[in-house]
Amino acid sequence: MIASPAHPIALQSPDSSVQRVVVLSDHARLLKLLLYLLGSDYTVVGCLLQGESTETLADSGPIDLVILAQGELDSEPLIMLSEVGLGYLLGQVPVLLITERRIPSAPHNRIYSLAHPFTPDQFRSVVRDLAKRQA
Repeated sequence: MIASPAHPIALQSPDSSVQRVVVLSDHARLLKLLLYLLGSDYTVVGCLLQGESTETLADSGPIDLVILAQGELDSEPLIMLSEVGLGYLLGQVPVLLITERRIPSAPHNRIYSLAHPFTPDQFRSVVRDLAKRQA
């Protein structure tokens, strides 16, 4: 199932132990790539392109990981989080920032970064490690 840029999606997994992930991006191809790489290993509870949805995800249930993927240099990943009503998750669940900018991780605040471009194996490894930390 491909995500519509304007509407969050909920992909349900029969395995309740599968981690629940929110993916936010401002770039359509990057968003599709991340959804593809996550595959069926995770339940994606919401995704959108910045500026194309006003829906909030605050009532989407428990979240185990947030992925903020910045494709445009002038956008702010943390603003994306706030726009969908998930700012309260900062410091509560791991947040993975994917950006071309060099942003240091802040593990004490549960904020991690992955430089773009990255390999599929790098992405999967980081997501797997962060999901384990939350479990």
